[in-house]
Amino acid sequence: MKGKKKRGIAPALVLFGAITALLLWQLLLSSTYLRVSRVDVIGQETLTPRQVEDIAGVYRGMSMLSLRVGAAEERLLADHRVVAATVVKRWPDKVEISIEEDIGVAVVPYHGHFVEFDRRLRVVAIVTDFSRINLPIVTGVLLPEVKLGDALAQERIVAARDVIIAVPASLRRLVSEINVGDVAKMYLYMNNGVRIELGGKHEVAKRLQLLAAALYAYELREFDRETVPTIDLSGEVVVFRGR
Repeated sequence: MKGKKKRGIAPALVLFGAITALLLWQLLLSSTYLRVSRVDVIGQETLTPRQVEDIAGVYRGMSMLSLRVGAAEERLLADHRVVAATVVKRWPDKVEISIEEDIGVAVVPYHGHFVEFDRRLRVVAIVTDFSRINLPIVTGVLLPEVKLGDALAQERIVAARDVIIAVPASLRRLVSEINVGDVAKMYLYMNNGVRIELGGKHEVAKRLQLLAAALYAYELREFDRETVPTIDLSGEVVVFRGR
C-alpha cells in the first residue's frame, strides 16, 4: 500500500506543476507588464509605419511574450512590396521592424524615355514624363531593347545599383546622377551640382559611408560648386578639390 501511495504522488506533483506553470504563463500574458509600448519602423519608403505594423501583425498593447518574430517576418516577406524584413524585440516593451521595399532605385535614359529598375535589377517601369521622376539618372550606359520585368545584367547597371543602395537612405533624394561610363572611375552628382568622385567599384560601399560627413563638412566650410566643385571619396581620406 505504501508503494502505491508513492507512485500516485509523483504524477500528481507533475500535474500540479504543469497547471501552476500554465497559470503563471497566462498571468504573464494577461499582465500589463511586458506589453509592446513602442514600435519603430525603419527603411520604409512608400509604405507608412502603420501599414508595416499591420502587415507584420505587430501592434501596441500586445504581449511581448506572444509576439513570434519569425511569423511576423514571414508575413512581411509575403507582401510583394517587401524584399527584406527583420523584426527584433527590444526588451522589455519595444519592437523594431526594419524592411526594404521593392521599388525603383534609379532610371536609365532609353529611346527618349526612362527605364526604372529596382534593387534586383528588374525593369519596373518605362517612364515618358521626366517630371514624374524623383530618382537618380544613370548615365554612361546604353540599354538594349527591354520590357517590363526584364533583368538588367550589364556590368555598368550593376555598378550603378550597388552605388545607389550604398548611399545612406537619408541622402538618396539628394543624388541627381550616377555616371558609370567607366566603372573604374565613377561619379555621383548631387542636386546642388557638387560632383562626388567615387573611384572604382571595389569597396565603394565602404567609401560612401563617408558621404554624409563629407557633405556636412562641405557645408560647414561654406564651400560652393563655383570654387570647390568636387568632393573626392576615391582615396582613404576625403579631399575637397577646387578648380
